[in-house]
Amino acid sequence: MVPKPRLQPTKDILTSYSGERLQVLGLVELCICYKECEKQIHQFHVVNTDHKPILSRKTSQNMNLIKFILNVQSKPAPTMKPKTARILEEYGDVFEGVGKLPGKCKIHLKEGAVPTVQTPKRVPFALQEKLKEELDCLEVMGIIEKTTTPTEWVNSIVVILKPNGSLRICLDPADLNKWVQHPYHPIPLFDDVAAKCLGSNTFLNWTQDKDTGPWN
Repeated sequence: MVPKPRLQPTKDILTSYSGERLQVLGLVELCICYKECEKQIHQFHVVNTDHKPILSRKTSQNMNLIKFILNVQSKPAPTMKPKTARILEEYGDVFEGVGKLPGKCKIHLKEGAVPTVQTPKRVPFALQEKLKEELDCLEVMGIIEKTTTPTEWVNSIVVILKPNGSLRICLDPADLNKWVQHPYHPIPLFDDVAAKCLGSNTFLNWTQDKDTGPWN
């Protein structure tokens, strides 16, 4: 007979996705397996709830239940028109990844600017794991770059939970903006642009992803 698992005491604190604290009864070690996966011993937190058991991301990865795909490729659909497929094939680099505007943006500071290191803002425990995943993904895509050396300017991040459950990560540049020299350029009116387009028969429709546009 298989011995009954023993419940071990624990001081771990668990919270739900919405930030509510769960009543943890203890820890238990169970032997689990899935299909051809070898039997593995994993720890489970026992909580006072009638919901179904769930596996952590780490356990799911160890059992090969999930895989993280960080490289997405766009391929023409089978029913795509030949002309459209030919354009996607010829200019494939334009339709892959996030994309970025040409050139580099340099921020000019006013004379006498005093560097500021902001205190990091607290992130709710329920969002910390999702935040780590999002930052890792941004690093893989080349949007952000990890640094291990001291820097004079440090802007804290602001994490916003969107309605679809994903995170929007923003910087709080309040202190930096005080010292930035802002260039001022008049935005052309629609009538001005339309007048310059008279006689044209070829137009380029350029759109920026509403979710990734601020990264530029």
